[in-house]
Amino acid sequence: MKMKSLSFLLLAFLFIGNLSYGQSSILGFGFKTIKGSGDVKTEIRNLSGFTKVETNGSINVFIKKADAFEVKIEADDNLIPYIISEVKGNTLVVRMRENVNIRNSRKMTAYVSMPKLTALATRGSGSINSEGRFNGEELVVNTQGSGSINFSFDGKNAVISTHGSGGIKFSGSINKVEVGTHGSGGIKAQLESESAHLSVGGSGSVNISGSAKDVVAEVQGSGSIYGYNFMTKNATASVQGSGSCNLSVSEGLNGRIHGSGGINYRGNASVITSETTGSGKIRKQ
Repeated sequence: MKMKSLSFLLLAFLFIGNLSYGQSSILGFGFKTIKGSGDVKTEIRNLSGFTKVETNGSINVFIKKADAFEVKIEADDNLIPYIISEVKGNTLVVRMRENVNIRNSRKMTAYVSMPKLTALATRGSGSINSEGRFNGEELVVNTQGSGSINFSFDGKNAVISTHGSGGIKFSGSINKVEVGTHGSGGIKAQLESESAHLSVGGSGSVNISGSAKDVVAEVQGSGSIYGYNFMTKNATASVQGSGSCNLSVSEGLNGRIHGSGGINYRGNASVITSETTGSGKIRKQ
């Protein structure tokens, strides 16, 4: 009888201990769920001195070029306190407060005015959209997650990339540019350039139009580069895997394929070098 009582007490102790641990986990590490009120309000944040913009989470950001800085948050009135906007170094970060889960919000948007732009980044499912065209020396643009970026830029150098399933759409005149996808994301561009480096890693895609003097195009995996509307004089193209590279070339083409993929080209280019390993082919369309 004593043994049964002891066993019962031990089991009860373990149960209570596990329950307490579970409550602690929920209270200490769980998310606070907040439902939007439906009453949209606007709040001006006193922030300045940034040249880069980054959004984390599901917040949408609209940026425009202006002489003065301004950051305006527009959201359900009970959600505004949970939208954090802060300047770290020269980066404006717009994000949700940690451990908060938002439901049924009518709007969560930031409107940003700034004189100079050097970088854009999304982390999560949010978006950044530029209103009008920026210009400058250099620009770095990156998505991580399922977010999107849409912008226009004229400048000397730019690096534009996606990591994950996100997307980027841009237009501009950029002297030297690197455009690359890593994952299943996509980039769509209208570009005028002297030198362009296009790359796809994974199942993503680059869809580009415009022109460039020299192009390097690389595909690794099952993704594709669509560049029939991107006129170039000279191109070096390589495909590893089952992907495809589609270009318009007027003078010289160097092509290399390892796998079952293909390099397809339009124009009057002379094929300077052609190397294939596997079933892939270089074809004139």
